[in-house]
Amino acid sequence: VCELTNSTQNIGVCTYPVKDCPQYCSSHGTCIYKDNNDNEIDTCLKSNVFCRAECECEDGYFGQDCSIEGTAELELIIQVRDEVCYDLEQVQTIQNENADTLLTRAALVAETLIDYNLISTNAFKTCVTLLTNTVADYPEIVGSPSHGATFVNAFSTILNQRTALPTTVYNEIVDGLKILIEGFHANL
Repeated sequence: VCELTNSTQNIGVCTYPVKDCPQYCSSHGTCIYKDNNDNEIDTCLKSNVFCRAECECEDGYFGQDCSIEGTAELELIIQVRDEVCYDLEQVQTIQNENADTLLTRAALVAETLIDYNLISTNAFKTCVTLLTNTVADYPEIVGSPSHGATFVNAFSTILNQRTALPTTVYNEIVDGLKILIEGFHANL
């Protein structure tokens, strides 16, 4: 962002905006920057895709934005998110799967997996598998103009977990993305 300091001479001072932490860590944490290898770095410009801003929460606060106070609240949130993934898996076996159902499923998976620390490993894997199976079963629907962005968002949410992803989950996501691309091509 460049701001003019002297409008008659068009001379300005340029500043390069840095990435913000979620909710500015809810005033219960410190914003730190990390590179793709999870090393702490001094700064992270918004234009740099190889780094991220994240909160380092004070003791007793949890979540990406340090907004969860206490372990009781944390455990309740994990339990609810786990149930969402397990229930989605169960409902999928009996549900009439139409375009609206698939769109809702992808949005729910993205919202549920927004913070890897707020869901158990097994539930995380269940949601990932549900998403990738949905893409594999309905590539032309999920790759349509009305659905593609929601599914891309769901996969992006998962990939944002970076180093926390086991290799098997990462490979499953890559396979799902390949099928999603095929779905995009089928809709051209």
